Amino acid sequence: MNDAGLIRVTHDGTTVTFRPDEIVTIGRHPDAALHVASRRVSRRHAVLAFEDDIWILEDKDSANGTFLNGARVTRVEIRAPMQIALGDPTGPFLTLTPALPYLSEKTTALPRASEPEATGATRSLRKSAQVITIGRAPDNDVVVEDPAVSWHHAEIRVTPNNEYELVDLSSHNGTYLNGQRVTRTPILELDRVAVGDHNFRFSEWRLEPLD
Repeated sequence: MNDAGLIRVTHDGTTVTFRPDEIVTIGRHPDAALHVASRRVSRRHAVLAFEDDIWILEDKDSANGTFLNGARVTRVEIRAPMQIALGDPTGPFLTLTPALPYLSEKTTALPRASEPEATGATRSLRKSAQVITIGRAPDNDVVVEDPAVSWHHAEIRVTPNNEYELVDLSSHNGTYLNGQRVTRTPILELDRVAVGDHNFRFSEWRLEPLD
């Protein structure tokens, strides 16, 4: 089965998969395609639709708003797994996960080895790859020339559920996600990753340097 264009939405421990030909209504109304039973959520709070090969979440003038990373939004492109809050920055939450084949077509291939590259430059997933490697060694996808960074420091991997996880490779000084030291943890859109003295933002299956 070709999963291209599918999206999985997880709320309150339940995951529902939608096809690109579906218009997904989200809200408190019992007839909503995705029912969220919270007084913070409007009866017709938001709509999720596949437009021009991209899943779009659009707030439908809800009373209390839709939030991404604490900021109120009206329209969000779902190009990578992300968590959306409905009605309040503290939730209830939806985790939106587009199928990996769709994501692969939307990412840019890594530069060829013959091309020059800046230290810590933004890197993205090869269409055939399942991992982004981070470290001081030149064979990493993201090369960080910092003595505090191990030769092979960390990886971002695609899980069997088409979600993403950040994995520390027993580095000497540790890997940090949003300020917390981690060994293995899920990573979502716009999360921040720190290795050594270098900070990155995870966006659309890329690590964007913040230094």
